[in-house]
Order: sequence, then structure tokens, then C-alpha cells
Amino acid sequence: VPVLVLTALRLADIKTFTPRYLATLLPLLLCMAALGVARLPGRTAAVAGLVWIALTVWSTGNYHLSDRYARDDVREAAVWIADHGEPGDPVLVPVVTDVFSLYYEGAAEVKDFWQCSHIADLETARRLVEERVGEAPRAWLVLSRSAAIDPSNYLPLALAELGRFDTDRSFPGVRLLRVVRDDPTPCRDTSAAEVKTP
Repeated sequence: VPVLVLTALRLADIKTFTPRYLATLLPLLLCMAALGVARLPGRTAAVAGLVWIALTVWSTGNYHLSDRYARDDVREAAVWIADHGEPGDPVLVPVVTDVFSLYYEGAAEVKDFWQCSHIADLETARRLVEERVGEAPRAWLVLSRSAAIDPSNYLPLALAELGRFDTDRSFPGVRLLRVVRDDPTPCRDTSAAEVKTP
């Protein structure tokens, strides 16, 4: 029952559980599965074994070949911004600031969100963006695991109010947005439909 509850939490995308927490149970689960398959009659055991092997190959293939299962590629995003950013560009990194800063070697200024616990509305997102962007003509937003702080994706909406997106680039687990100001005065009429949120 505990394994089923934890699996249901993960399928519901509740971040308190990740599959690695079951690693300590893996030997026990494998022994129980082998015992169960050994008790099956003749051909049924062979079919169960083939199904087990097929699921293992499928899972391993997904792990190695699908971006959906890849680790967040914050390093590649940091290198890309370092190559394409300009000195003085603020880089807003809401969640993975430490990891991004570790790999980032560009001239732009990395802005953290450490004092922010949760962005509950668009007005809060506007204030946070304005505090970090100031009068800069361009700004970057690095979205990775952003649901932890901005589950409703208000930050891209607030950033879109400053101008137009000229860059929207994705890496496994990371999305980069760069906004260029249309004029020095931010407008407040950007609708949610105009910004494609992650």
C-alpha cells in the first residue's frame, strides 16, 4: 500500500515524491516479483518474464533517449546565455540560481529570487520583475523547476509586459526567454493569451 500511495502522489505530480525514494525497496520488490513469477504455471511464467524484460528495455530506452526523462540542462542554458547575452542584461533565475551561477561565465548580472516564497498573483510577479530588471533594455528569464515558486507562470506574463520576446529557447528541463523593451515605459495590457507559458 505505501508504494501505491507514493506512486499515486508522483502521478499526480506532487513533488514530495520522486522514484529514487523507492531504491531502497528495489531488492525486496524484485524478490517478491521473482517469487510470484516462479509460482506461475508453465507458459504464463515465460510470458510474464518477457513482459518484464520488455518493460525494462522500454524504461531504459526512455531514460537514455527521451528529453522528458533527461536532467535539467542548466549548464547548457548558462553557456548559451553567456554566448548570446550582452553586458548588463539582467538574468532572472527564480529557482536554480546556484546551479546556474556555477556554470555561468557571461557578463550579464544574475538576479536571484531567494527572498520570494511563492508568486500568488500577477501583481507580485510584476513587482519582482521590475525590481530585478530596472531600466535595462533587455532581460532574460531562466525557467527550470519554476513551479516551485511560480506555479501559475506569472513571471513570463510580467516579463512580456516590458516588451517583446525575441528569444524563446528550450533545453531539457529549461526554458530561456529574453525580452527586449519596446519603449522605456512598461505597458500593463498584456493578456495571458499572448504569452505561451511553459
